[in-house]
Amino acid sequence: MNFGLPVICQKSLNIQNTDILFLLLKKPKKLAIAVVIKLKTIEDILEMVGIGSGAERAIENIKLSRYACYLIVQNADPSTEVVALGQTYFAVQTRFQEIRQMDEYNRLSTEDEKRIFLRNEIIKHNSLLAAAAKNAGVAG
Repeated sequence: MNFGLPVICQKSLNIQNTDILFLLLKKPKKLAIAVVIKLKTIEDILEMVGIGSGAERAIENIKLSRYACYLIVQNADPSTEVVALGQTYFAVQTRFQEIRQMDEYNRLSTEDEKRIFLRNEIIKHNSLLAAAAKNAGVAG
């Protein structure tokens, strides 16, 4: 899994204040938990940094997976060019996936095959929704 440090995101998204960056990371962290991501997408870490004369001190930092970086771009301010481009990329990719899925559906020849295809899609999405609700404490 690829991890990036928030400093890279901070520079890329043109965020001046580190506190704002950490606030920005809270939403993707909640989203990652809500959608039952079992990978460590956003991990709080302590990082040792030099402070002069060979001494070090621990500072709070965060490790970000590629998925976490995607969530950040999707939830960031689109007035920044790199964020707008990223959000456009995700919109285009989503549409491509919809087209692929529709092509797969249209290639089915019988009504029974189409019904089973749709039923399986609903089952998959209902399972994800139920798991997210359970993890959020909404459902038992």
